[in-house]
Amino acid sequence: SYQAVGMTGGGTVSNCVFRDNTGTASAPEGGSGVFASGAGNVITHCAFSNNTINVSGNSVRHGAAVCVADSADCAIDNCLFARNALGAGNQPKYGTAVRFGSKSTGRVRNCLFLENSGTGTDTRGALALVGSGAVDVENCTFVGNSTSTENCAGLYADGNANVVNCLLADN
Repeated sequence: SYQAVGMTGGGTVSNCVFRDNTGTASAPEGGSGVFASGAGNVITHCAFSNNTINVSGNSVRHGAAVCVADSADCAIDNCLFARNALGAGNQPKYGTAVRFGSKSTGRVRNCLFLENSGTGTDTRGALALVGSGAVDVENCTFVGNSTSTENCAGLYADGNANVVNCLLADN
């Protein structure tokens, strides 16, 4: 996979635009915009649009715009995720915009998830919390997100999620 930015703990990405990045998730990777591993990562006041991950093989990590690795920690604040996409594939796909991995922790606060999409088999959530540790989702809006299967298109939480004061509409 190819990411525009790779963070390995303690880094901050602020006031950036990630647009039209493309990656291939044939190994366990993802996040064509940002891939975050380790602790103390921060993404703030950024816009992610038209980023794509094409899924193949036995890929297990996704997140078309941002992928937070298993056991990593990341705070995402005041960001826009618009029209990002996970491409076709036969494996389950997680996070048409953002994916938090197994035992990962952090927060997503004051973000807009708009018209993110997934195709192929078993696609889940513009924001996917996959077996996550503690992830707080606060004051976020999820509108017009879609998948080609009947799984949740807005927020998918398979783990310890605390969702407060969010709007989910037309997903």
